[in-house]
Amino acid sequence: MAGVLARLRQEHQVVAALMNEIRRLLDHDRSRIQAELDRLTAKLEAHLDHEEQQLVPVLNTMLTLPGDV
Repeated sequence: MAGVLARLRQEHQVVAALMNEIRRLLDHDRSRIQAELDRLTAKLEAHLDHEEQQLVPVLNTMLTLPGDV
C-alpha cells in the first residue's frame, strides 16, 4: 500500500503543478490554456482511475476509518 500512496502523492503534485501553470497562463499566455486544460483533464482522469482501482477495494473492506483520516 505504501507504493500506491506514494504514487498517488506524486500524481497530486503533478496536478498541482498543472493547475499552477494554468493560473500563470491566465495572466501571460491565454493561447496555451486549452492545451494545458486538456493535459490536466488527462492526468486527473488517469489519477482517478488509479485511485478507484487501488484504494476503493481497500476502503470497502474497512469497517471503520483510522482516527487520522
